[in-house]
Amino acid sequence: MTPSAAPKGTPLIREEVVCSLQKKDSNMANCIEPGDNPDLTEERRKATFSVRSMSEFIFNGEDKLAKRMEIAAYVDATQDLHDPRPVEFMSRVERHDNSTRKV
Repeated sequence: MTPSAAPKGTPLIREEVVCSLQKKDSNMANCIEPGDNPDLTEERRKATFSVRSMSEFIFNGEDKLAKRMEIAAYVDATQDLHDPRPVEFMSRVERHDNSTRKV
């Protein structure tokens, strides 16, 4: 999903990464999209490790990774948790109000 096609708010995990995380033997080649930076594409093709295994290692196990993916899916599906505009363009007061609104 390109930033211009993204819905309001930024998803925590990109769709193609989630798709590759669902497969136990997936690698970085599954994350290649048309229009990606050529250097990134080249490095992703060279990767020899499983994205899912690396994610399980980083998040301390399969159960914690599954919980994180479940939470990310909930946040992506709940419009009230999305930012009305990027936080980088909000003032300090707007960021505070936005955070308070989400609670």
